[in-house]
Amino acid sequence: YTKEKVTGIVTSVSPNEIAVDIGTKQAGYVPLHEYTEDPSAKLEELVKVGDELELIVLRVNDVEGTAMLSKKRVDAIAGYEKVMAAEQSGEVLEGTVVDVVKGGVIVLSNSVRVFIPASQATLSRGQALEPLLKTKVQFKILETNERRRRAVGSIRAVLKEQRKVLEEQFWQEVEIGKVYNGSVKSL
Repeated sequence: YTKEKVTGIVTSVSPNEIAVDIGTKQAGYVPLHEYTEDPSAKLEELVKVGDELELIVLRVNDVEGTAMLSKKRVDAIAGYEKVMAAEQSGEVLEGTVVDVVKGGVIVLSNSVRVFIPASQATLSRGQALEPLLKTKVQFKILETNERRRRAVGSIRAVLKEQRKVLEEQFWQEVEIGKVYNGSVKSL
């Protein structure tokens, strides 16, 4: 029963949890923290009575007649599949930097936490990582570990590509006699 995927119909919404009918004798509920990663989210704004949700059964308590369910876990599975596909296709993903950790940053994308090593987080090595916190970033997936549901990405790969495009654009449009502003890189 546990870890099973079910479809629930929302029967009521309170600030802390959603009550759902999953077609069993247990009363199903989804706590706020199992619906979204955002603790400040307002459930009343996200769901309404009658909505259909794809959920995973986390715990069943037969004594109380309740089943605790998660939408976040379903999203994470779908998100991880998207991340694995992006490793193969080289697709650029988008996410928000949620944490600066030893050796890099953690980006949350499609409900998946992706580790970006410091060497892959900025264009030049030794750049501070703190300014990245809570910013939206684009990145590519370098490797995934399906068994451990881990993913490693690179923001740098995307920045380098963007810089290359700008460089090519510059050389296509550059003209003798035109004035440009720049900063001295070395003397």
